[in-house]
Amino acid sequence: MSENYLGLCLAGMVITGILLTPAAYAEGGGLMLDLTPEVTAQTTDAAMEFQPTYIKVVKIIDRTEVTFWESDITEQEDISIPAPAGKYKLYVQLHGHRTIWELDNEGRGYEVSPSNSTVVPTWVNTYCKDVFADAPWRVQSDKIPILVMVKDAYGICGDYDLGNVEIYLDVACDEDDNEADDTLLETETKWRGVTVDESFYNLYEPGDWYGITYLDPSEHDLRGDVCFHIVIREIGEWLDPDWSAHSHFNVTIVSDTLPTLTDWHAGDTHYHSSYTDNLVEFGFPVEATVEAGKSIGLDWNVITDHSFDVGDTKTADPNHKWNVLKSEVSAYTSESYKLIHGEEVSCYVERVNT
Repeated sequence: MSENYLGLCLAGMVITGILLTPAAYAEGGGLMLDLTPEVTAQTTDAAMEFQPTYIKVVKIIDRTEVTFWESDITEQEDISIPAPAGKYKLYVQLHGHRTIWELDNEGRGYEVSPSNSTVVPTWVNTYCKDVFADAPWRVQSDKIPILVMVKDAYGICGDYDLGNVEIYLDVACDEDDNEADDTLLETETKWRGVTVDESFYNLYEPGDWYGITYLDPSEHDLRGDVCFHIVIREIGEWLDPDWSAHSHFNVTIVSDTLPTLTDWHAGDTHYHSSYTDNLVEFGFPVEATVEAGKSIGLDWNVITDHSFDVGDTKTADPNHKWNVLKSEVSAYTSESYKLIHGEEVSCYVERVNT
């Protein structure tokens, strides 16, 4: 799986459908559906399992969605679609699955301009493990909680041997993985020697692990919009194919609190925790959710994981995952920060071919 979110792992895709619009737009641009990963995946039968997929592209005209192109995909390759200037978004459904995913560039849509090709990154998710760090977008507290997470370190993907975690100030905000250009702020050593695999993990799924460290911005005279570069060192032996991981993110460090009124309690009504874990997205661990919410200036939030995720139990009890999440919500809620156990319920409508 892959970070924050929010991509789609489509294994094995090629176009077999019909273009529903004119074949070319000489004065227009186009959409490039990026269906191939940027890195070479492990070519195992499990990794390369075929997943036929239906994709529909709609053009947004005066807030109305008009079907522009649709196709069934049978093999893996990028797809180029000539398209006139305008705003577009995609709907994606794996064959045999009832869930339809909407890809709309975080609400902005995908803009096509004349003579330019707009890339739609439908493959952010990659095979096997991911190792990354993240932090809240805004901090008004005296510490920045930094989440370090390992995802899918099990089976053919192998384990991940954690070393030190180095926190750098990315002065140029260039998101360059070469830390020689950055300023080392702190080094976290408490996880050095931890090997994450199917037998050692602290989240619901085997091979999933997290830890939280904290950075006091006042100790480094940090304020305003700050760019960070996190390096997670890997210390496996020379036969270990893993490497150190790099994450880049921005944090706005402020001294002012969020706007408020008397008896007003700020919160978030729609939030996915790590119990949402599917081909498109996964969320923060519940503990990290609380730490992030406090530092942002929130007082509460509702955990609304997808119904099809919380029902994806690893035991014979169909309610096991739901009940484990319920227990975590109860354990981490407090007088200073309230968690409310909710659910995002999926309602399925059968697609009718016309």
